[in-house]
Amino acid sequence: MEKGSKRFEAFAPAFDGFPAYLHLLNLDHGTEPLSLVATCCRASADVDSDIALLLNDLDWRSHLVGGIALCFVPFRAERLAHLWHAFDSGSWVTPQLAAIASVRDPGFVALARVRLQALCPVIDSGCGELSAPERHVLRGPAGNSQRSAKAAASLVEMLTLEARPPDWLAAALSSPELSSLLAQDVDQSREIAKHWVTNLRALLREFDTGLSSG
Repeated sequence: MEKGSKRFEAFAPAFDGFPAYLHLLNLDHGTEPLSLVATCCRASADVDSDIALLLNDLDWRSHLVGGIALCFVPFRAERLAHLWHAFDSGSWVTPQLAAIASVRDPGFVALARVRLQALCPVIDSGCGELSAPERHVLRGPAGNSQRSAKAAASLVEMLTLEARPPDWLAAALSSPELSSLLAQDVDQSREIAKHWVTNLRALLREFDTGLSSG
């Protein structure tokens, strides 16, 4: 998939040369990759369409860039809906997407609850026609059950880190079904999500975003 193509024209710099998406994976390169994505947002003639393209793509790299872009535009529910779509599709970067949702979506707790109650089913991502090598490159390893476990673990960690964890969380965690699902997470998703959201919040404090709605 050619990320520098017309399809991602405004955000091509995030995929070419540097490339920002590799450093977004672990947020290990300071503010530089975030600044690059912010610049792409300002350069976009239609940032909503561009973010939707990124988050509805099959590739986890696009999900990272599109998710970070949401940190530099005002909150709108329809914008975050695209992030939740990528999350529900079983993206390889669900811990990072859960972290972004917890930071940017005022409805995060309620939306996370719905998913945990349903045990985070993976919604058809449209990758059925991909070859096995293509699926591995774009989607990462793991079957649907592992993807669901990764998603659930990521949401649980973000809820645990809320200033006031929801009252229902303890009861949810005592559910045999959810406990069984969480036990299938082999990627240390809770640790990834915790590390990532901590870094994200620290990095965003260096930007005067002033974001809310609008």
